Amino acid sequence: MDAESFIETYGLPGAVIIALVYAVAKLWTAYTASNEGRLQDQREHARETRELAQASNASLDALTRMLEREGRRDP
Repeated sequence: MDAESFIETYGLPGAVIIALVYAVAKLWTAYTASNEGRLQDQREHARETRELAQASNASLDALTRMLEREGRRDP
């Protein structure tokens, strides 16, 4: 169906609806791509935060053990 016969059949409102459907599809594609990127950033940030927390816990555990040994030596 060419544009002229489409307009004759559905009129200008039909053409506007088609244009709006196209615009919504493009916007939806961009939106989902943006959300995927944001989700990936969140996952990476969570991984980095977990690694930092594990390193901090290991450091605190080592410090606690060291202080406990020091406390046992000094009467």
